Amino acid sequence: MSRYNESYNWFELHRSRDQKIFEGKKIVCGYRTEEPCFAYHEGSFYGSTDMYFIKPINPQDKHSLKYLLAILNSKTINFWLSKKGKPKGNITEQFTTPIENLYVPRIDFNNPEKVKSHDNLVELVDKIIDAKRELSKFNTFFPTIQLTHLSENSPLPEINPESIVQALSPEKRFSLRTCSNIKIAYSRDFEGAKFILNKIGKTELTLEGPELMLISKTPNAIFLKGQVELLQIISMILENHKNKSWVTIKELPLIPETTIDYESKKQEVIGKVVNLRSKIQKLKTSIDPIVFKLYGVSENFQLVIKEH
Repeated sequence: MSRYNESYNWFELHRSRDQKIFEGKKIVCGYRTEEPCFAYHEGSFYGSTDMYFIKPINPQDKHSLKYLLAILNSKTINFWLSKKGKPKGNITEQFTTPIENLYVPRIDFNNPEKVKSHDNLVELVDKIIDAKRELSKFNTFFPTIQLTHLSENSPLPEINPESIVQALSPEKRFSLRTCSNIKIAYSRDFEGAKFILNKIGKTELTLEGPELMLISKTPNAIFLKGQVELLQIISMILENHKNKSWVTIKELPLIPETTIDYESKKQEVIGKVVNLRSKIQKLKTSIDPIVFKLYGVSENFQLVIKEH
């Protein structure tokens, strides 16, 4: 640390920080981001040098952090930071300088109209947080990404079929051993104890009807027979259970009673997720007119910001 003319105790790796910065109510933002994104957090959260923490200097200040959060995530500030940040390809570096120099309208709490603007923004943020909390409950159906991290125009990722089956009531899901709609046949000299799922064949039409072949690492095979749509669901689910034994696989409750039950639950989940994402977007959009008014943005320049 001689470069900075600083000295430290032997057990210190870097400049110490006030623990209070990382605790309680705060706004957190990333150092590098595709677009400006600020989050509200309560409780303890210890971040590294690739993020910033924003806390009020005066705990008695009447301005809510959620008021500031609404402004920071608005299209107005998104536009301003896109000009003041340091672009690096598709991402922007948000240095402390542009954030510290950002003008935030202070509220005259003796002015009812200004107080209403403040309170409306806080209320919208609360509703967005509640909606995102509800949306996060559906993350188990989309294991490749957290739904709250999707941008507004991003399509939904592939849904996890096993999560759909697990969401069905217990009496509507079965194992391969207990499902009456699936018939099981085995290859000659089959040894269940030695069967380890290695490969899943395609659902093919045979003289006995639709068939799905499960192939082991040893010369063993299992043939599942049933409705095409049901076999396709089983095939998708078993992709996540490769290298497991037949003893384990046949007891997994991964089969819906009917494909109608499965599709109904799937559409129910997708519908709820789509509605929540739409609700969040409408709430976010409701923030911008209030922020435009606070900053006195002209109608012509509002169009510039919206089209950015």
